[in-house]
Amino acid sequence: EPLTVKTKLSLGGTSYKADALRVGIGDNELTGTLAFTHPAEQGAKPMLQGKLDLGTLDLAALMGSGEAEPAAAAPAPEGEPKTAPPDTGQGIEKVFPSDPLPFEALRSFDIDLDITADALGTETMLLEQFAAKLTLNSGVLKLAPVDARVGQGTLNASSFIDASTSPAVLEVKVDLQDGTSRRFGGRSAHCHRSPRATRRPCSSFHRATAWS
Repeated sequence: EPLTVKTKLSLGGTSYKADALRVGIGDNELTGTLAFTHPAEQGAKPMLQGKLDLGTLDLAALMGSGEAEPAAAAPAPEGEPKTAPPDTGQGIEKVFPSDPLPFEALRSFDIDLDITADALGTETMLLEQFAAKLTLNSGVLKLAPVDARVGQGTLNASSFIDASTSPAVLEVKVDLQDGTSRRFGGRSAHCHRSPRATRRPCSSFHRATAWS
């Protein structure tokens, strides 16, 4: 997808500010303001601050449908025995990389971003009126709170990666109230709560993981 960037850039001391920022990727456009400060004090960390509005972002269209499947091998001529192609191991896809994750980088700078979107979705889920806070401080990366409308229901979530300790810790919490799964062109049932039920999440998820 073609990428376009338009902004009004200003410099003041050790700070750079991008006002009226507009980033276009295909049919998607991101707007907002960003400020990057590189402190002059010894030992102080750089800081990225700002507000970003994702507009209506179709993640499925942005990422595409994935890589094309390899073409099938031509059939063997008549009368010749059929042999299986050699097993090179290239068809085996790793779920997690064997290389260590670069958590040390999270300790080298800080972030404070407000993120909003009118609609943020994939092929199976559409989040409307999306709002989230992304912060990074002293090696702790947080995406919290995360609030959105899911059909007639609501989504509340939070997550963080604590890279200030070893092993690093990941925690994710998701609560869904009366949600329905909605696409960019349709709607399908996903989660309903009985009118008599108490006010509690009809779907929830909480996972904590440690990485070395």
